[in-house]
Order: sequence, then structure tokens, then C-alpha cells
Amino acid sequence: MTPKQSRNILGNIIMATIMISSKLKHSFAFHALSFTRCPQVQRRRINHHARTCLYASSTVNKDASMDIPSYWTRLNQPKRVLAPMVAQSDLPFRILCRNHGTDLCFTQMIHATNFIISKSFQDSHLDVYPLMEEEDHSDSSDREGLIHLSPSGKNALEGLDWEDWKTRFPQYESLSELWKDNEESSSSMSEMEDGKMVTWARYQEGDIYNSHSSTPLIVQIAGHEKKKMSDASKIILQRTNHPNAPEGVYQGPVSGIDINCGCPQAIARKGRYGAHLMEESIEIVCDIISTLRQDLPRNVGISCKMRIPQGVGTPAGDKVLKERVCKLIDAGVELITVHGRNIKENKTKVRECDWDAIAKVVAIAREHSGDDNFPIISNGGIEYSSDIDRCLEYTGASA
Repeated sequence: MTPKQSRNILGNIIMATIMISSKLKHSFAFHALSFTRCPQVQRRRINHHARTCLYASSTVNKDASMDIPSYWTRLNQPKRVLAPMVAQSDLPFRILCRNHGTDLCFTQMIHATNFIISKSFQDSHLDVYPLMEEEDHSDSSDREGLIHLSPSGKNALEGLDWEDWKTRFPQYESLSELWKDNEESSSSMSEMEDGKMVTWARYQEGDIYNSHSSTPLIVQIAGHEKKKMSDASKIILQRTNHPNAPEGVYQGPVSGIDINCGCPQAIARKGRYGAHLMEESIEIVCDIISTLRQDLPRNVGISCKMRIPQGVGTPAGDKVLKERVCKLIDAGVELITVHGRNIKENKTKVRECDWDAIAKVVAIAREHSGDDNFPIISNGGIEYSSDIDRCLEYTGASA
């Protein structure tokens, strides 16, 4: 790790859209906090999934949108955003970043085709869980909505390791003894199971009513087939919905679904998703957006992450940029994240982020939508927390 990277992380993990190396993430988060599903939760979830739960447009009151706050309002108007990073933006890392001031988190990208055909893929890639209200926890034997923690996971949630505990509470012989003694004042539960102390912690992302959440969460998916993208989204909502939610109503932690049209990697080209799908056909992207908007509940937002097209700054490039942004909005997108680099500016060819192009997206989106506050998230060019304000002032972006 270079001195510059160290200063970045130790100074602040909060960024407009944050890019942290895999090595750094595993050092600070993954090994510090590990989760496994509580068996009782898994059994209940399987039973819950066995029920038919379709989020078709016919089950959603179209007029209900009049009573729903704007998507940006439901996201609590964030400023600092954790970007969707494959094998990076998992729950431990999201918790770490939220503790350092991140307002909005994206999950890692989920490949729609793999997700809908494999339950093991779902289990290993979607670390989002149903939310429960306080009264749902009145019976300590009910583990629905709780996460089964390893000891290191419990330590990380509390923000301390065992050496810290021994210093602060020398009267305890072990961390398990301390947990048990302080269970009533803790957000977790501990008890003996098969002769071992097991601990559950309450999952606390999002809001059960999906409104004005202080910890909003967006799940990003990728693909090029609208039905598979819709099916994957429905499964995500089914897996994370409150078990007693009315049919066609979503009451879970997922604030929205984001479509990946920004990944420039070769694997995205082979899979026809990411920035390569946007280059292939804006119509396919818009068809996916309109399908998701029709199929999903109104309180689940639809967003898209894109890169700027090549040639921005020339008449031809600016024309393509405007066409893409306008078509995305017409298709029903409610939030756009724009990375200020084109599809070729990747890896060794990375150049300085084009904030001027992002400012153009902001202007185009707000003029075309008629909404002076249409939300645009600026991605790229953030190295220090002080860059956030500078970026937002320069581009006019929302976050």
C-alpha cells in the first residue's frame, strides 16, 4: 500500500463514489467481520419463498405513486456514496463505510442470469436480509431477520477486538461472558446452542417502509435480457421482503435496483452487459428499465450507472451523450450515476475524470425531465474527502 492510499483510507473512506482496492478491503473489513445465516432464518426463508409472490404491474396501484416521496427523498438525499464493486461491496464493507460517514451503499454487482438459476449463487452473492420491526423480536426464540455472527463479526460490529474488551472490562474472563451479561442492552442476542455460545445481530440496513431511510441500500444487477433482469429483481425483493408484507407490496431494506451500464471489462463485453451493452444499444437498456418499472413496486426505485460516450466535447459525442440521458429518463429511470470516463479509459488507459462531461449530464437530465433536482451521482476523480464538495460544486451533481 502506498503512502497516498494510506492517507486516503485513514483520512476518510467517505467519497462521492468510492474505489478501494481489494487488498485494502480484505485487510480492514472481510477478515474482521463474517456472517453466516442463522439456520432458523434459512428455514423460514425457504418456506416464505415457496409462496407465490409476484410483483406484476396489476398488483400495484398506479395512482399510489402520487403518495410516494421522490426516489431521492426516500434515499434521504445522500452526499457520500459507496460504489458497487464486485467482491468488494459486501455487508462487512458496507458497515465499515457507513461507520465512516457513507450515506448510501450499493451492493456488489449481481449477474442476473446466474442469480435466477442458482440458489447457491443467490446465497453467496446477496447479503441483504429481511427487516423486522421491534415487536417482531419479542420472542427471543424467533430468529427471523437476525444474522448469525461469528465472534470476530460480533467484535467488529461493536468496534472493538478482544484486547480492547479486556482493557475496558477486566472483570470478564471472556467475550462470551461479557455478551451474556450485557445482552439486554445490546443489539444482539447470545445463548448456548450445542454447548457453544452463538450470537445474533439485528440486520440494520434500509427501512421496513422504504421511506426516508438513514441507511439506504441499492442492489445492482447486470444483464441484457429484460425478462431475466426482471426475474432477478423479483427474487431479490422476495428474499428480502418482510414475511408478512401484503401481496404486491415491498417492505424491505432494498431502496432500489440499479442497472450496470458502466463496467468496461472484457467479461462484460462477453456477457453483453455494463458499458458494452450501452454501446451496443441504448434501446435494449431502455427496454430493461421500462420493464423493471412496470414489474416492480413503485416504492422500489430504478436507476442506471453509465459511462460517458467517446468523443464527448465534440458535436458528435455530445449528441450521443444527450440522446442516452434523455432516453434513459423517458424509459423511467429515477436516478443516474455517471462515471466521467469512457469505455476505453480503463486500467492502464485511465485518464483524468471528465467533470465537464458530468456537468453536461446534470444539465441535460434536469432540462429534459423538467426536474431541477433530478438526481445525478458523480463517479470518478475523488481521492480525498475534500474532493467531494469540490466535485459537487463543479458539476452540480447531487452526490
